[in-house]
Amino acid sequence: MDSWKQRISIIKIGGIGPAVVATTQEYDGTSFTAGGDLNTARGAAFATGTQNDALFYGGTTGSNSTATENYNGSTWTTSSATLGTARRYIAGFGSSTQAVAAG
Repeated sequence: MDSWKQRISIIKIGGIGPAVVATTQEYDGTSFTAGGDLNTARGAAFATGTQNDALFYGGTTGSNSTATENYNGSTWTTSSATLGTARRYIAGFGSSTQAVAAG
């Protein structure tokens, strides 16, 4: 396996098809596999962290959302820490315990 593939750890979270979705897919450098579903389906949100310790916030359920969820590599947990203003198509940076949302 190429050395760059050994370092890749990606999760695809939520999304917008004809409707918002709650799925999580984890990438291991070769293929995607199903992960735990979000508690609140939404798309156009932002995620930060790692495949085993992630934060997913904002987005749209059809309306802008303040929702925040934490991921432990298998299960999403709804956080009591929500965005102060509901928003979608946001950007950010940080970790699963300290993050900045902008936009």
